[in-house]
Amino acid sequence: MGDKMNEMKKDKLYFSLFISMFVLNLLLPVGSLITSIFGYSFELFNYSVMAIITFSLSLFFMVFTIRKNDFVEKYYKKRWFVLLSVLTFINFLSYCLKFNHESFYMTIIFNLIMILNFVFTVVLNLLLSDTKAKLVVNIIAVLVLVLPLVFSSIFVVLFSGMGYVKVVRSVPSPNGEYIAEILDSDQGALGGDTIIQVQEDKGINCLIFKIEKKPNRIYYGEWGEFDDIDVRWENNEVVLIDSVKYPIE
Repeated sequence: MGDKMNEMKKDKLYFSLFISMFVLNLLLPVGSLITSIFGYSFELFNYSVMAIITFSLSLFFMVFTIRKNDFVEKYYKKRWFVLLSVLTFINFLSYCLKFNHESFYMTIIFNLIMILNFVFTVVLNLLLSDTKAKLVVNIIAVLVLVLPLVFSSIFVVLFSGMGYVKVVRSVPSPNGEYIAEILDSDQGALGGDTIIQVQEDKGINCLIFKIEKKPNRIYYGEWGEFDDIDVRWENNEVVLIDSVKYPIE
């Protein structure tokens, strides 16, 4: 009876880990896709922190699976792990598109964390391959996925620190429904822009992620203008930028 209870507890724990891995790797790509269809943006509260959480859980999940190999092979289908590897790969690409950091070293660390997250699921697939044919198929699949992964990593690392976009100042509208954001768009050696966009001051904030309507960019100027540019609201529908009127719609 005791052994059966322990087996049930293991099943619940492992199932929770298994589902968590799928949720973490689906959150950003699926959230971004669905919200973009309806004209909204999907952002994680902190990409670095979420990457570390995903990496830590992935490592624990891999170790647990290796230690309980017989249990996993008995209760779980191997193709589910193949699907998990594919989702981890897609999640990495989604992070690359969203991750934006001024520090070159932080970008390198971020890429290493996300690559290891993918590698952990690859290791599981190789270990769970019970025939040479499946092992060969898994190795080929990994090689096919690794190439774009490597190129994406190189691209992100090479261009990190060469460009970023950050909010310098925010000016709320009189009724509080909108926010005019002054952005510093630094493109490194290519120069940059001063961008002003209007963001609705509402959305969904679930601590882990937030969903907002995509901002309306109403002004592009020279890089460096953001230091002295005068941005005020004439009313709830018009923004004054250096005394020039810019309707928000």
